[in-house]
Amino acid sequence: PMSQKPVLNWIALTLVPGLGSKTLWQLVDHFGGMTPLLTACMDGRIKTANFRKSVLSVLANPVHLREEAESHLEKLKACGATAICPDDELYPELLKEIVNAPPVLYLQGRMELLNSMCVAMVGSRAATGYGKRSAFVLAQDLAAAGVTVVSGLALGIDSEAHSGALAAGGDTIGVLGCGLDVVYPRQNQALYEGIRTRGLLVSEYLPGTRPEGFRFPARNRII
Repeated sequence: PMSQKPVLNWIALTLVPGLGSKTLWQLVDHFGGMTPLLTACMDGRIKTANFRKSVLSVLANPVHLREEAESHLEKLKACGATAICPDDELYPELLKEIVNAPPVLYLQGRMELLNSMCVAMVGSRAATGYGKRSAFVLAQDLAAAGVTVVSGLALGIDSEAHSGALAAGGDTIGVLGCGLDVVYPRQNQALYEGIRTRGLLVSEYLPGTRPEGFRFPARNRII
């Protein structure tokens, strides 16, 4: 039977080796939605779709993917995190409108911030003293005025933006280029903890995913 939790189906799809979010959306569109796609998988009709054979052969037997997704969801719950998919009310409307939207968002912290008024602040890792001070003060003022400051938890401008928002007692969202449980860069441990407990951490990657160069430009579309 299909999962009662739509997010399980989305996580299961992201576990297919070689199936990136772009192809995943193409499959969902090709079959007219997640439910018709899964029905096609279970009816053996998936093999007729014009996608990579390796991907289709894994999809032809989705049961073990669902079980793996279930265990990921249990682990998330155990560490106080959760996952949402585009079928969830909490999934940000604006994010649904972008090309190649993340099929799953892993979250830890105050989920209501997803639909607050947000501003993105990003910049150089090798920022000047002036740049850092400006970012801190700007983020502080914005947060004090009730705006959620969204950034990428990198060194430099990103760190100052988050720090300024927290200093104002305001709201901030950190979008990671790795799993929720991976602190990167290491020297941002305290900042990471501050955002996790007082703001919101967001990632499109499964817990345990290591930071790799290509993941950072990808997470920028979420910011």
